[in-house]
This record gives sequence, C-alpha cells and structure tokens, in this order.
Amino acid sequence: MCRWFDSAPGHQEFSSQYAKPLKLGVFVCGTERRVSGPLPASMYKRNAEDWSVEHGSRGAFESSVAMSTLIELCEEGECDKLEKFLVDRIYQFNAQATGFFDARLLGARVRSEDGEVIAALNGYTWGACCVIEHLWVHQSQRGHGLGRALLEAAEAEAGCRNCEQVVLSTHTFQSPAFYERLGYEQQAIIRGQPKGHANIVYAKRIRTNPGTL
Repeated sequence: MCRWFDSAPGHQEFSSQYAKPLKLGVFVCGTERRVSGPLPASMYKRNAEDWSVEHGSRGAFESSVAMSTLIELCEEGECDKLEKFLVDRIYQFNAQATGFFDARLLGARVRSEDGEVIAALNGYTWGACCVIEHLWVHQSQRGHGLGRALLEAAEAEAGCRNCEQVVLSTHTFQSPAFYERLGYEQQAIIRGQPKGHANIVYAKRIRTNPGTL
C-alpha cells in the first residue's frame, strides 16, 4: 500500500524555483511505516483508493503526487549510506561557512592477545575541537584503565591536531562520573533522552601540541 501524507490547505512552502507554492509530503510505498513522532494536527493522509473515490481518477492522484515534494523514508539498511552522504554535504557547508577545512577522523582500539577488539573509541577533529562519538570497553575488561588510556590517547592526538577542547556526551546510566574524574565539565543536560534518563554533554580544555605532528 502507498500512503500519501501532505500538508493541509494553508500549510505550504514557497519554491522560488517555480515561483509558486509546493505542497510538502511523505510518500511511503510497500510496508506502511510511520514518521518518527506524531504528525502535526494540520497533517492528514489519504491513499490512492481514497483519492479515486473522491476525485474519480487514480491518475489525478498520481499527478498530484508528481507535482508535490516527495519525502522518501529509507529502509534501515540504507541509512548508513545516507548518513555518509549527509555528513559530506554538511561538512562542505560548514567548512565554507567557517573557513575550517581540517576535519579528520579519529579512532583508537585495544586488542586482546587473540586479536579481538576489547576496547575502542571513535570521533573526529575539526576547527580546533575534538568530538568523541563513541567509547566502549568490553564488560570483562572494565575497571582496568582501558577507557582512561583510550581517552588520554585521543586527547594527546587531538592536541597534536591543534585542538583546544574535547567534547563528548554520555547518558546518566553510563559513566558520567568517569568523565568528571578525568576533568570533563558538564555543559548541558538533555532530560528524557531516553525516557527516564538523561544525556549529558561534557567538554574539557586541552593543550595544543602541534610541534609533535
């Protein structure tokens, strides 16, 4: 089944390209899926059969869809590829806007004697700032200093890349005390992410050490 979500009358976006208002909408084919979160009260939906009954022509429905801005909801397997596409495009814009074209990925890991990854982190550096996106230590290896060693290695590398601070976030059910012991200062709390918990944003000033590059 295909479902068409479009804006109610009066809720349209103006397109300078065509010099006329265009409807916004979501066209979902195959298994019915929902847009994340509730649709605004101004939004309503109808499918091709409903349109045919109301207007007497399925072709009219298809023509209306073709004239509208279609939003395609991706299958989960396509999201990684889409994320890379978006990261590249947003970086292009951000670099042009700020003048910083120095973005580099950052990663570090620890392996067991068998070659298995037992701890790792990843992130990136850009514009004198290092962002740690993920830090993980295998449950059996926690409490042995691997997380601290990884984070200190990332901070040292970030300093070599002219970074002045490290930014990261953690949930209240993870390890906020761990980061605070290492000198990270709380910047913001987002409550209800996820429900019943919170997401905490931390930052830490570090020394730049470009001479070691």
